[in-house]
Amino acid sequence: MQISRSFPNYENFSPRVPVWCVTPERPACIHRFFDTSPISPSGRYVALFQLPAEDSVPAPGDAGNIVLVDLATGEDRVVAETCGWETQMGAN
Repeated sequence: MQISRSFPNYENFSPRVPVWCVTPERPACIHRFFDTSPISPSGRYVALFQLPAEDSVPAPGDAGNIVLVDLATGEDRVVAETCGWETQMGAN
């Protein structure tokens, strides 16, 4: 897997393995549920969900972004918008 040098290393809490922040300019991004991988089979892309806000409960109609991150180039882009989400763990 190739990781772009544009991603900053995450050093809080002294991780024992290399950790990078792949959304340094895009706040409130989360990945899929704990038992599935957000990384593409090729290892080049990561699919994420960007919450519209981190400090409030979603209201009907609140839209979030589906974000695709290219790990090789460091580029990300919104590929879709969805209202089909909520914050309850395991609800989606």
